[in-house]
Amino acid sequence: MATFAEQLSAARKAANMTQEELSAAVHVARNTISNWEHGRTEPDLDTMRLLGQVLHVDFLIGKADPQETPADPDPSTQETAPSRKPQKKKIIGLCAALLAIIAVAVVLLVSHNAKMSKTAEVTLTALYDPAPMIADPDFEDEGLGWEFSFVITNTSDIPFKPEKATMLYYKDDSVAGNMDLDYAFLRGCMYGDTITSADPAPVYINWGASYPLFTSVKLQLQGTDANGHEIKETTTVTLSQEKPQE
Repeated sequence: MATFAEQLSAARKAANMTQEELSAAVHVARNTISNWEHGRTEPDLDTMRLLGQVLHVDFLIGKADPQETPADPDPSTQETAPSRKPQKKKIIGLCAALLAIIAVAVVLLVSHNAKMSKTAEVTLTALYDPAPMIADPDFEDEGLGWEFSFVITNTSDIPFKPEKATMLYYKDDSVAGNMDLDYAFLRGCMYGDTITSADPAPVYINWGASYPLFTSVKLQLQGTDANGHEIKETTTVTLSQEKPQE
């Protein structure tokens, strides 16, 4: 049976699509398509499903979503203590315990409110600026273009959920094109449902563009942290116009 890499390459060619056209259709970088077709990596099941819709091929035959069956909780028993007539010392003890509980609750509430007032510390940068021009036969026109990366970091322990990113392609000072990246695409770049300082590495958004259409690319990121604060970050990468030496 053909591997996923072989099926994907054959289906793309049968659809008469370039790697860059397919990458734009499924919202991934062109080099990601190349990695899939060479068997270096594989997409998740949701992305396989999207690839199948674009190429009219069922890549999910023989694959199933992993499911976890929660264990049934152990039955608990309740014991009913025999009722007794309250005594004065017991009432005093109960009052003291109640006051202690109230004091702890007040401390926890103050601590919670202080934590909720904090905002996730999110930064958005370009991995390389300017991005060098490279030669690759999969690029359109002259076989020249750029591959660039944006980096999202959260140095706080407050989870941040990026909800949308917009990529603006500039020709000098004018916007020449744009592309929206939704949460489904961003989730594919992340280590979990949110971004936190506990992630093993920053989140990279890898993309590419063909020469000679653009001179720079701006990424606008927006989302919300776990405390409900809306966060917006913007950064720009310059696209070097110096052609690589042959």
